[in-house]
Amino acid sequence: MDATYKLLTLPNLQGNPLVEALHFLCDPEFQEQVVSGKYQWCPPNYWKLSKIYRVTVLEALNQIHVPAPQMEILYEKIVSHLLNSYSLRNPLRANSNRIKYKLAVALNEKIAAVPAAMTTAPTMLVHGVSGAGKSTTILSILNAIPQVICHQEYEGKPYQQSQLLWISMDLPATPSIKALALNFFRAVDKALGTDEYYTVWSKRNRDSVDQHITGMQLVAQTHELGLVHIDEMQFMKGYAKSKDTPSMTVLEAIFNKLGIPMLLSTTTAGLEIFRADYSANGSADFTIARRMLNDRAIQFKPLTKDSPQYKRFIEALFPRDILLNCTALSEEFIDRFYLLSCGLPAIMLRLAKQHHEILMQRAEKKGADSMSTDDVKLLLSVYKNQFSLIDPALSCLRRGIADEYEKQIPQDWKSTNQKEKMKRRDLDAKAVTPVTNAMFPPSENDDSVVKQPSKLTLGTV
Repeated sequence: MDATYKLLTLPNLQGNPLVEALHFLCDPEFQEQVVSGKYQWCPPNYWKLSKIYRVTVLEALNQIHVPAPQMEILYEKIVSHLLNSYSLRNPLRANSNRIKYKLAVALNEKIAAVPAAMTTAPTMLVHGVSGAGKSTTILSILNAIPQVICHQEYEGKPYQQSQLLWISMDLPATPSIKALALNFFRAVDKALGTDEYYTVWSKRNRDSVDQHITGMQLVAQTHELGLVHIDEMQFMKGYAKSKDTPSMTVLEAIFNKLGIPMLLSTTTAGLEIFRADYSANGSADFTIARRMLNDRAIQFKPLTKDSPQYKRFIEALFPRDILLNCTALSEEFIDRFYLLSCGLPAIMLRLAKQHHEILMQRAEKKGADSMSTDDVKLLLSVYKNQFSLIDPALSCLRRGIADEYEKQIPQDWKSTNQKEKMKRRDLDAKAVTPVTNAMFPPSENDDSVVKQPSKLTLGTV
């Protein structure tokens, strides 16, 4: 996306190209479009299509999104964090160049980098049971926001910059800061449409942990990273007691102290790591816990059967055009669907899709006149045959034992969830070629138009 600028209302948001280029995020119409959801997926002539086309249509069911009640506040918090973060990081000020310069020198000379600390950026926590819609909601918002804005000129002066508004990545399953760094570089490359950073750093495994951290910070500063979403924070519970594993202290040092806000998401199993008295190595740091949770925590719960959102889900999953030999679903079907799915959007989506597929297959064999979408016995049969592996976990959730539910989720279900999340993460990814910069890093006291460190400085030492 090419940058366009508009003077914003608040004085502290003016005179800064990184902020003025985000004017569209403050437009109520843009916000309404983001939080309105996606319901339409089934064509009106569904049952007149050939079988292969009907199977293809059912794949589109994965892309529906019924907005969670938390979506509006999440959008507002994300946008406010972007605006405030960039307002404190004006690239036209000397300090911006100075930080990039120090990081580039530290990376080239392989010394510890101690950039001037900015005001600690806010960290927001999103948590809830697996399948409740945390990642889907977050990624639906982020995917609606352009990931890269390309600047060429600001107020009549050259200003070449690829502004990276956000990245989304997972905490690595392996307890390694270097693995965290590779996840970061992969996410940056995906946003920029390159393979530069991941390719280079995947070959630098002998470099120290400090070098990897410096490399992450320099890339973040070079592309003016606005916000970092880190998912699967519950992995931190399983890390070994080692100084070289990702921790709250490490995340704060990499991002928050550079003024980059974080959005952390975790299952209920990972909430323990956010307690002030928690520490994997036995030495709890109350100060870190307080600083890292200095913004709102938002919880996602299973839907209640009488909630407006559950009713919207039913309408989206079973639109009128796909109903066979019924004009509406019976209360018995809706109640049983809720009981089986536990009100979890992820389970509801899979159960509805499997129900539609098997109904279609049986209608082909036995004749459409003998089948009905509103068949409760068929729904139970689909659940029994297709959800047997996760049923023990869902049984725990029905009994209100959320912790045991998380433990009982089969690994193959977790892997499938991960693949679906990656598809959604890539849904609206835009490949943008980054601006090629000068061959040398800027001098420390250069107050002129911002130049960025060269590609040599960013990881090919």
